[in-house]
Amino acid sequence: MKSEDKSSYAKVFAALERYVITPYPDLASKQANLITADDIKLILRSMYDRGITTTINRTRGDLHAAFNVGLIYDYDITIQRADNLCFDISTNPVAKVKKIKQFERALKRFLNPGELRVVWGSCADHMNPVYASLLKIMICTGYHPAELMRPTIQDIQPEDKAIYLTKTKSGIPNLIPLNQFAWSEIQCRIANTDSNGLLFSSQVSDPKGDIYSRVSVLSNQVADMRPHLLLGNIP
Repeated sequence: MKSEDKSSYAKVFAALERYVITPYPDLASKQANLITADDIKLILRSMYDRGITTTINRTRGDLHAAFNVGLIYDYDITIQRADNLCFDISTNPVAKVKKIKQFERALKRFLNPGELRVVWGSCADHMNPVYASLLKIMICTGYHPAELMRPTIQDIQPEDKAIYLTKTKSGIPNLIPLNQFAWSEIQCRIANTDSNGLLFSSQVSDPKGDIYSRVSVLSNQVADMRPHLLLGNIP
């Protein structure tokens, strides 16, 4: 993932380090082709017993993807093997351990126009101005906060009233057109960019390299705002 410049590689590594490498050093030091489905079951069962839910499926998916890399690595003719690395994996041990479907929430709740108006107006009163702008632009564009946090002032296209994302999850650049409400927030952010030129500056250390920590700050601010919203009896 790192060699392909995937933006989430650090997050995936941190998760594997936390749930697999650190608690199971003996398994982590084993050759990949000696890992069994029982080993994978041990890791995921331990998470299940600790009450971890959605993250179990994420960890399973990361492990499954890792072993898939090993399955094809030995036969990829485009790779120059100066280190003579060879995995010799014949099957993916994670495949036998199915993901837990009840831990995948299918969210269908959405705000009606009246509720959206309440949320929009409450952002400025109960959120940091940077994250209030971020939330509003998310609402207008539908983009994930991690993607919107990366652009700098150089990525703004004033003539098109748009953001040009050059680094995306798919690796394909995106031009995000902005309506009048999102553009108004962008103009406010341009007037308050930090020394790195980031539109959404942060007090988090090394903000360029800590996107997901900053996303969690947004989630916490939204959670703090929710008790102040008068949205009737709808959660």
